[in-house]
Amino acid sequence: MNHRKGHNSAKYSAVVSLRPLRRRIALLSLLVLVVSIGGGWLWSSLAVTESTMVLTTPGEVPYPNLNTNDDIEGQQLPDVELQTIDGKAQSSNSLLGAPLIINFWYSTCEPCRREMPVLADAHEKYGSKISFLGLNMNDSA
Repeated sequence: MNHRKGHNSAKYSAVVSLRPLRRRIALLSLLVLVVSIGGGWLWSSLAVTESTMVLTTPGEVPYPNLNTNDDIEGQQLPDVELQTIDGKAQSSNSLLGAPLIINFWYSTCEPCRREMPVLADAHEKYGSKISFLGLNMNDSA
């Protein structure tokens, strides 16, 4: 009987010794959660919002060796095959006959993401009068 009692107390002592470890794990988990939430809040508060967004001056190219703003008035858009967002082929010639807004973008470009709602609103308002073409040069299809 004495032997059995000692065996049970050893079991009890092992359970008791796990309590501080479980408490530490719980506190560490809580600390990680609080730091994650605090970091997310801080990051979102520092993010650029519409009220703090500063646009670059229209017509200025931030990279001088790129001729993206060359005047091409009077030159026709070359006929190329484009892929629509749903994977269908479309000729650039099908966009001729109406003003065309060409927007170069990619998925992780923050200014591109901020301008998308503006372009979507313009498309809703002028969609039948203006063609919109978004060219994603960086992301794979």
